[in-house]
Amino acid sequence: MKYRSSSKIKSKHGLIDGLLLFLKKIEVFDEISAINLGEIRPGRLNAHSGFKVKIQYKTKSGLKLIARGQGVQEVFIVSDKVDDLIKKLKSMPEVIKLI
Repeated sequence: MKYRSSSKIKSKHGLIDGLLLFLKKIEVFDEISAINLGEIRPGRLNAHSGFKVKIQYKTKSGLKLIARGQGVQEVFIVSDKVDDLIKKLKSMPEVIKLI
């Protein structure tokens, strides 16, 4: 089964609301080689906060993000230029906390 069409996003799992739009924005970054999605878990949503992304930590292959909306979803980004990628993510309004 082919999970990755012609994009960098591997979509084996579903997506929480707002995540696809965010992923499409960052998919064009040259620093990103691939984007892998994790499971969706239930989460609490503050009605005023909406969709937000948190950079959790660096991994051996890139970054781990947590996307929060109507649920919580892990997002793993494969990158060789993690520090440059973090600088780009800092400028995005969806990103709330940085490592």
